[in-house]
Amino acid sequence: MMQKMSFHLNSKVEPPSSHLRPFFLLGVYMLTFLSPFWRGLYFEKDLLPAIVVAAIAFSICLADQLLARDSDFFPDPLDIAMLAMLLAYILSLIAAVHRHDAIVELLKICTFVMVYWMAFRAGKNERDFKRLLLMAYLAAVVMAIIGLGAALGWVHFEGAYEQGHIRSTLQYHNALGIYLAAMNIVGLALCLRTERSLSRLAYTGGNYLLLVVILGSLSRGTWLLYPLAMGTFVFLISVSYRRKAVYQLLIFISTGLLAGRLFFNNLNSSNELIAVTFLILGLMLSIAASMIKVSQLAFMDRLAEKGINLKYLLAAVSIGMVLLAIFFISNPSSLSGVMRYIVPDAAIARAQKTSVQDGSFQDRLTTDKDALRIIKDYPLTGTGGGGWKALYHSYASRLYWINEVHNFYLQTTVEAGVLGLIALLAVAFFFLRLLLRARASSLDNPDDVLLWAAAVAVIIIAVHSSFDFELSMAAVGFLFFGLIGLIRGRTIKFKLDKRKSLEGEIRSRDLQRLVKHNSLLITGILGGLLALTTGITASSFYIASLQGDKGAQALETGRLDQAKILYRQASSLDPYNGKYQVNLAQIAALKATKYKDNQSAAEAIDYAHRASELEPYNSSLHNALISIYGTLGRTDLQLSETEAVIRSNPFLPESYELLAKTAIKAAWSCLDRGQREEAFSYFRLLLSTREKVPGDLTNSTPGLNLAAGQSALLLGETELARNYLNQAVLGDESINKTARLWLAGVDYVQNQRKTTRAGTTKPEVDLNALLAFLKQSKN
Repeated sequence: MMQKMSFHLNSKVEPPSSHLRPFFLLGVYMLTFLSPFWRGLYFEKDLLPAIVVAAIAFSICLADQLLARDSDFFPDPLDIAMLAMLLAYILSLIAAVHRHDAIVELLKICTFVMVYWMAFRAGKNERDFKRLLLMAYLAAVVMAIIGLGAALGWVHFEGAYEQGHIRSTLQYHNALGIYLAAMNIVGLALCLRTERSLSRLAYTGGNYLLLVVILGSLSRGTWLLYPLAMGTFVFLISVSYRRKAVYQLLIFISTGLLAGRLFFNNLNSSNELIAVTFLILGLMLSIAASMIKVSQLAFMDRLAEKGINLKYLLAAVSIGMVLLAIFFISNPSSLSGVMRYIVPDAAIARAQKTSVQDGSFQDRLTTDKDALRIIKDYPLTGTGGGGWKALYHSYASRLYWINEVHNFYLQTTVEAGVLGLIALLAVAFFFLRLLLRARASSLDNPDDVLLWAAAVAVIIIAVHSSFDFELSMAAVGFLFFGLIGLIRGRTIKFKLDKRKSLEGEIRSRDLQRLVKHNSLLITGILGGLLALTTGITASSFYIASLQGDKGAQALETGRLDQAKILYRQASSLDPYNGKYQVNLAQIAALKATKYKDNQSAAEAIDYAHRASELEPYNSSLHNALISIYGTLGRTDLQLSETEAVIRSNPFLPESYELLAKTAIKAAWSCLDRGQREEAFSYFRLLLSTREKVPGDLTNSTPGLNLAAGQSALLLGETELARNYLNQAVLGDESINKTARLWLAGVDYVQNQRKTTRAGTTKPEVDLNALLAFLKQSKN
């Protein structure tokens, strides 16, 4: 019979290791600490080098694991769920709308899996577990300091402080707020676990700064989750730490709120010196309060004497604070009188704007609805990474600009389909199961403080990401999946009797060695393949971007041949990136125009076709191709690209105006050459395009209204022509004048029809007579 398995928090057992362990740990420490300072690794050019570093660190981690012969016989379901999420993103390449973006997103998911596994192996050791948490915490404190410096004008980092929001190096206030809130919990746990007085004072000061910046981020979602998260943490930790936890909370919350209010109010009044003074005084006060020992606080003892359980008291207070926050959000007018003595005026103003009619809330509802519409058309494997950004305008019911779904779960479903969502939910389920088992088997264990801090940090990020997009930032993703891996490493299954083999499953020592050998072999092969493909692809894409930058410099200085060589190199390294094909098309078009070279013209068209096929929903790319085709004098291709722009984003009036200008010009040219049918095909195109214009844009496209009115009249649709021309009259002076002239033409055609013999309902318009009338009327 198989022996009973125990679920254990591994606080003493040292994991198998080789001399390579410090090197992969250094890699994961660097990724955790440095990634927030490169704009959260949100942008591709910042992300790709980090992926290469992660692949190298993961390779070292694998080598360490193989040399140490460290293998789990039975992988945890959480590991399998992480691999399933990776597989879902691989399958998303099947129907990816933009292959390059889909591959980059896949590389990011690969990196999440690698960070998860490295953190898992780090988490098996208590010292390394704490160090990795410390790296994340220090990154948060440095971000807070940079954010405060940017608010004061002392630190110049683009986007770190805008519109009254502290955004720091993540350049997004909501992502910053939830990141700092998660690390505030970890900072509290580190403060509780340290035995050194100086370290405790440093953690208290750091936690104070984090709270001040959380206030300054003006992140309402973070404010709502913060009290509940802190209450949950205190509820979960051992009784022996609750007093200290409550006291530390009181210190940095009270000093943070007081100093934060005075700091931001003076900062917004341009009293920087006074603001800094209050900030420093608050820091000194929090550190001084931390010097008082908890045992000296008589009120804590009185609570205990009265039989008040601190755990339930904290739970009640946390729930009360959340309910209070919900009340104030529902009744924002009540905020000004109650909270003006507690929080900054900017925070009150921000909270008072919160309602279901708030633009931010409505935008989130809109993106969720549009995401569901995309999912309906791409249900199984999704659109691939970047699919939302490529498609959302063509599915939208109104014009808005949001490059990420403000819901990580819906965004995953858009990109990786239902398969991706199932895998992500499986990660959540098995992670929660891991926590429940840990809770059941280690109730009131004093060593669990850091574990529960990491767990609550994961949970609040997961909850917050259901209405925001912080997990689209790789830096936050590294933190999130790294914490999950750490917790997985701290909670491991092992046999009660290590001297015996598993009966029934593994009956002999030889078979046990065989299973271990095969397990290591599979881990090495799959992990090596993951590291190799991820590292090589990311390196290739990054080098391509560098070559592309050099090509752009050469193109700007007129060195066309050199630019062509560089862009070809970039294209060979990153073959799915449409912008390199556009640049090659531009170079060929310039040569064709300069040297009257038909071969270069054909080459330009070939490159342009490739670019359009690679990124069919990239409106910026199509606009560039329109310009290239204009250089080549290819009106027909200009029109096809203009139609592609309209398909990509049907809410831009300038696209309709461009199509109208191009098509009507081409139609007149055809008529001048006697190509009547070709001209009529352009007229029909104009009418069909006008019918597709969203209703709220009709008054913003006077050029299209004029061209559609002219087309309708020339095709014999007089009433339709009158309708469009009446709308065109609302345009500028030149369009107004032309529209009135053509309205007279409508009257002329209708009068001519009155003299037509009976039985002919809609005789063909006499173009020559109509044009002669218009010419005469104009003169």
